This record gives sequence, structure tokens and C-alpha cells, in this order.
Amino acid sequence: MTAQKFDASKYDPRILPHMFDPEVSHNFKLVTEGERVMPNQDPDSPNGGARLTPDESALVSDPCAKRSMKDVMEDVFGEELYLSRKAAMKGETGRGRAANIATATDAVAKYTDVRLFGGVVNPGGRAHQILGPVQLEVGVGVGRDGGPVHQHTLVITRLMDQTSRNATAMGRKTVLDYVRVTQEGRYAGYLGKRHNVSRHDMGVLWTSIMRCAGHRPSASRGFMRPVSLQVVTFDNEFGGVGHVAHNDVIDLSFDPFSAEPDAKA
Repeated sequence: MTAQKFDASKYDPRILPHMFDPEVSHNFKLVTEGERVMPNQDPDSPNGGARLTPDESALVSDPCAKRSMKDVMEDVFGEELYLSRKAAMKGETGRGRAANIATATDAVAKYTDVRLFGGVVNPGGRAHQILGPVQLEVGVGVGRDGGPVHQHTLVITRLMDQTSRNATAMGRKTVLDYVRVTQEGRYAGYLGKRHNVSRHDMGVLWTSIMRCAGHRPSASRGFMRPVSLQVVTFDNEFGGVGHVAHNDVIDLSFDPFSAEPDAKA
């Protein structure tokens, strides 16, 4: 039986050919930006304000970035995830997901997010920590011209139970007037080989990185947009000084309102 030819057209067209190689290491730097946004809406801080450093830079946690990438994997490609929003909406718990796997190795083979990002799985009721080849650092956001970010808290009125005398309640929404976030990450080729990461997995990964900023916008988070992606590809599975094979900067900027509107009939 002949091997099926790999079709790169299924993924984002801006992915360069050498980025599909799962057996070498890649470093990457993703830049995103937005106005009137709150980029750190993650499971650990669902409605909190910005996490600011002493110099008034905003921090974006790596779980927040990974969650956005996993949403692209699930929504666009239909990948099966261990930490799945769709499964959670159906009432399926993590314990229920664990019942579908016998060993940690099975989890790596079955779930794309475990194969790429790693995680903690509990087949047989015992927790196993899996180190994935893709690791992200905490993102750092700055204001205009690289200056401090400015945080604003808006007081809003939420409509509650209309049958109650207290039908409304006061709430708050925290936004940054402008922020440009830089998020760095690494793909370790030796771990990719250990987890049998495929070229398809790499296409899904790079597409999710490129599109995560604009995917699933919400009223609480706002509308982030991608700016650029720098990818450093090494010539071996470990990387290192003197082993850089490619260093590319991919322009991800896109303004949907820049195109000429359709003429009225």
C-alpha cells in the first residue's frame, strides 16, 4: 500500500514548508493586539482585571493562549481533545474522558491536545503528568509605543430574574484601551518524535497559533487580532546555537474593513 500524499492545502496557506517537520525543533513568537480588550480571560481568572507588572505591562497566562489554540483545533479541524469545550457542554467530565483510555500512552495517541501540549490525565484513577513538545511562556502586553497599558473599569447593569423585585444588578467590565501582546513558545522535536507527532498535527498547530487571536471573540475579552509570527526552525530535534536552519517572520495582519465594500445593486 502506497503512503497517502500529504496535502498542505488543508491548513493556513501562510505556513512555510519546513514548518511542517515534526522531527526538528521550532521556536516561535506570536504578536497580537487589540483596542478596548481584556486578553487574559482564562480558566484561572475568568472575569478578573488585567494582571499588571510593576512597570504596568499586562500579563497573559499560557493557559489562556493554549485554550484559544485548542478552540481552533476543535472548531476548525474537528480534532478530538481531552480538554474539550464540546464535551463539557454535553456534561462529560474529565473523569468520564479518562474512562475512555487505559494508559497515558493511549491518551497521547487519542487526544491532539495531550499529544502537543501535554497535560495531566488519570486513566485507571491514577494521575499521570505528560510533558508535551509545545510549551508556551507567559505573554507580555505593552501599551502604545511600548509604554504602559491603561486599564479602565466600566460599571454596567446586568438584567437578572425579571420576576424578582431586584431585577437588575450592578456589575463591572475591565478593559485595556490598547495592548500589544508578545507570546513566545517552543516546539521540542525530540518530544514530538516520542509522541509520534505527524505533519498533520504540525499543520493543525501552526494554523491554531496563527488564528487563535481572532477566534471565538467575546464581550468580556474583546476582539484581539494577529499581527505577526516569527518562527525559528532548527536543523535537529534539540535546537541550539549554530543550528538555525530558517528564521522567518510571517505577516498575519488583516483588516476585514480595508476591502472595498460591494457596490449596491
